[in-house]
Amino acid sequence: MRLSTILKIVLLIEAAFLLFNCAALSRDYQDSWILEGLEISFAVFAITYAMTFFSEKRISLMVALAVIGRCVFLLIPNLKYVWFQGIWIDQHQQCGLANHVHNEGYIATQGPFGVSVYGSTPLMHLSFAIFSIVLNIPVVDSVKYLPVFLSPIYPLLTYVIMKNFKFLKGTTALKYALFVSSIPITPENYMVTGAQFGVLLAFLILTSLVTLLQKKDRRRWFIFIFFIFVLAATHSSSWDRDVDGIWLC
Repeated sequence: MRLSTILKIVLLIEAAFLLFNCAALSRDYQDSWILEGLEISFAVFAITYAMTFFSEKRISLMVALAVIGRCVFLLIPNLKYVWFQGIWIDQHQQCGLANHVHNEGYIATQGPFGVSVYGSTPLMHLSFAIFSIVLNIPVVDSVKYLPVFLSPIYPLLTYVIMKNFKFLKGTTALKYALFVSSIPITPENYMVTGAQFGVLLAFLILTSLVTLLQKKDRRRWFIFIFFIFVLAATHSSSWDRDVDGIWLC
């Protein structure tokens, strides 16, 4: 059996073991840090993942490994904790409107600020409510797992962009780009905010623009414009400044 095949089998076993440990440690409070109790299993998985990824030569399997890696990294806090990540009011406002849509069946444009503040850009909250209804799960679980469900889009779009920029003649740039796209680098990747979905849609817009410029197909203008409207309905383009002078989108 080839070394790369052995590494893939070991990686899948370690991923299952790590996620099982996350679920077994389930708690409804924030402990010292996310990886408390998971340090060894996470370190072993991360090292094996890097070894497996960089030993792979086939592009299709590199994309598949990037998808698996990103999903596992994002599942860790969501399986370990009962509640979604984030200590700021924004996460609770996002969940509040999604819960209102789920329970009442309409978008709140009036009422408590925590529920109606995002009434003008409700597409993300509608997505949470629909996800909960279709899978028959609580909205809090939808807030945790819908971003994980959407996370494979990043490695896939990275592959599309690199392919259209003709980087496939050498796989080195593509390999590093896919590896970076598989790792949630910033804390915002783990938290539900408008910017989280805004960045995803901006990436979709960038990808459609790249393919539009490369393929010279006017029909792709429809996709490009469609994603722009979706972004406008998902996250406000206005900017506010908080008391510490940090720009918040």
